Amino acid sequence: MSDAIERIARLSPQLRLAERYQERLAAAVRTSLDYVGALVDDMRPAREASASAWTTDPYIQAFFAAPEDVPRALSRSTELRTHFDANPVANEAFAVLGMAMTERRTFGVAQHGSTACTDVQRTTVSFSGHRARVCASTERTLREEIVLRVVDQLVLVGLERIGVDVSRRDEVEQERALLKTRLAAAAAAGQRDERRTGCGAIVRSRGAGAPSRADGRKRRGAGASGTRDRGDRPPAGSLLMCSIRPRNTCMYSRGNCGSIA
Repeated sequence: MSDAIERIARLSPQLRLAERYQERLAAAVRTSLDYVGALVDDMRPAREASASAWTTDPYIQAFFAAPEDVPRALSRSTELRTHFDANPVANEAFAVLGMAMTERRTFGVAQHGSTACTDVQRTTVSFSGHRARVCASTERTLREEIVLRVVDQLVLVGLERIGVDVSRRDEVEQERALLKTRLAAAAAAGQRDERRTGCGAIVRSRGAGAPSRADGRKRRGAGASGTRDRGDRPPAGSLLMCSIRPRNTCMYSRGNCGSIA
């Protein structure tokens, strides 16, 4: 357990800065090891990869086109040569053989009983780019190394997702700062509009007759004495200029109203 945690810490040295990082990672690492270990244990036993095994093993026949292709492909593996150099007395090695699979759809001939059918769709699979990267002296050691490699990959995927989350968080913070700036600008513009007089509004009044200067003087006199008569109402067909104030108060303009012909 401790070796696996230290292996993860080497992939991300920042974890060592966290308080009690080994204790806090123990549960997650144990769960990962158990899960991946169960998957690796379900893998089939190792198969012999040699020119002689090609004639009897259908899997080796599927992976390699000819018997001589088996030693030729394995001899190109740098990891496998390094393993034998480090273990000169070893007669065999266990390795994970990786290859690229190519799937093609073709048309061929198929036999159905005594009848041969042409233009039958078939799927062919070929393998190329054989490489043996993970090597060990025993099958058990190889399986343990596979588990650790898979856990390493899980750590790398987690670190990549954390990097994406941090980048997205930075973008969100920038968008939030921009939104605050726009709101502040909109609020400042609204305050400037409130300090202004406002826009003029034209409304139609009720009443009869056209206004006169006498009516205007009468209204001003009535306003001074605190009384108001019917002549104070604007006549029909006249226009009232209203100014919208910040406190929603409407006042008549002091000039004479123009009448509608």
